Amino acid sequence: MWLSETSHKQYNFACKGHDSFEIYEISDQGLTKVGTGKIIDDGNLEADFHVLKKKRWAHLQLKLSPDGQKMEGPYHGSDSGEHGWLTFHRV
Repeated sequence: MWLSETSHKQYNFACKGHDSFEIYEISDQGLTKVGTGKIIDDGNLEADFHVLKKKRWAHLQLKLSPDGQKMEGPYHGSDSGEHGWLTFHRV
């Protein structure tokens, strides 16, 4: 499980093959699939993520820390003004 530093929501990144994964938001209602992604090279991930409350998509580019406890990187939203930096911590 991973905790978003920004939203404080929990996510599960589930492997779906050698280099692909699905992202699930964890809530009291269970798991909700919110995205898919792929490993592009050693420790680097790209994903398309559905921001449920805003009904928009974001493209994430994350890098896994050397100790495997943090992922962080930029995102760009489907709205042209939506961009920033995301950090996830392993819980």
